[in-house]
Amino acid sequence: MVFRDAGTRIEFEFDWMSAHGVEGPELAATWASLRIHVGESTITRVLDERSRTIRDMVFVSLYPLAEWLVSNWWFLLYEFENPDKENDREFDRRHSLRFGREGYGYPDLQIVSSGHLVRLVWKRDDPNWFRHASLEQGWTWIDRASWHKSCANLIDSVIARLHEFHIHNTLLEQDWSAIQSADKEETEFCKTAGGLGWDPYALNDDALASVARLGEVLTGDALEEAAAVFSAKNLIADIADFRKAVGRARRNSLGLKRIVTEVLHNGFVSETRSDPDAELTWYADAGIQVPPNPWKEGYALARSLRQSLELGNDPLPTWDTLARALGEPPEQVEKATRPTSLGNLHMLEGVISRVDDGKFTFAFSAKRASSRRFLFCRALADVRVASEPSSVLTRARSWRQQRGRAFAAEFLVPAHAIRNRISSHVILADDIDLLAREFGVSWLVIRHQVDNHDIARIWSEARSHW
Repeated sequence: MVFRDAGTRIEFEFDWMSAHGVEGPELAATWASLRIHVGESTITRVLDERSRTIRDMVFVSLYPLAEWLVSNWWFLLYEFENPDKENDREFDRRHSLRFGREGYGYPDLQIVSSGHLVRLVWKRDDPNWFRHASLEQGWTWIDRASWHKSCANLIDSVIARLHEFHIHNTLLEQDWSAIQSADKEETEFCKTAGGLGWDPYALNDDALASVARLGEVLTGDALEEAAAVFSAKNLIADIADFRKAVGRARRNSLGLKRIVTEVLHNGFVSETRSDPDAELTWYADAGIQVPPNPWKEGYALARSLRQSLELGNDPLPTWDTLARALGEPPEQVEKATRPTSLGNLHMLEGVISRVDDGKFTFAFSAKRASSRRFLFCRALADVRVASEPSSVLTRARSWRQQRGRAFAAEFLVPAHAIRNRISSHVILADDIDLLAREFGVSWLVIRHQVDNHDIARIWSEARSHW
């Protein structure tokens, strides 16, 4: 398994070839040898069963590949993954290239956006009808803009090749022209529809109105995040539940003056951007660079805030210790974060808004105090780095949500504090429960901290390696 950090690029390298015995003018005109490079990996590397040799290319028509990319354009760029979509075959169809093969030897490649980055996963594959077996497997994050550019270049090249053969006005060309000619308003609409898992060009009047209404409620990153967890089947009801949740949240507010002061002092009110050349994520004017994956980014931000608030490595196991660390009255923090009904939005976990007086309001679904404190700390991550007036906490696997979970874990229970409690390289599952009770968090938080920071092995999982 190969893992590459963000900053990796995808490259489609191809040479046009003469096609012999290929039916269909579009398929024959775009016959080529294709290499797909992702960083240092060549994911088209195959074992040719006839010649018993290894080669880095596959021989395919590029028309079906370009057509699949265009057909799923908005999904590949703006539809996030969530637990409900984990075993959804239709989601897989929209994101896995194996469903666009049409009998050709493209690699088994999955493409899922997580926000400003896209996750690529490629697998070894040996379909019965191929005369080769894919040898590479791995995964990586790449910058969404870089993915967009590489795919657009491939599509443009395929259309230009068709024109050389006097093949015009194909369905591929028509659909691509519609995407490229979309104005700003239409593009935003397509992003939202794609995020919901809807084809923006195949919606009835009710669906069109629903997407437009969602765009009136949220904007920017918050809209992308919400689209990942709103139900496409019950969108109007979900929007109504969301509006009610925001209204309930406004009844309680917090100033969070210590964090706001620290943010303004260090210049953290900015959106992140990926720097592919440096393979680092920058926070403008803050002097912080963090490795480009969401959990490492979350850990770095939590440690930076802890340092600014002079918290050292002491855990924050109660509402009282957390409130005092933030310079807020404990009773006010508990009141502002009390459980709030989010209706039927089971994938939505919280809503954060900044109101006119500069204070922040919260609505969290969790009833257990430990779960609510964790959600509150996830919200602090957004307060610290986001410039938008509202944001959402969800169960989606977007970059922003993963960053927030890592931030909350490290802010409440620093890895250093856990490491000081563990003296062995292997611990029992019962020890995880004890640490969770001591630190006032769920056992899952401790488990992730232990695993992600390589503190120890949990015996129930480690024994299979002995």
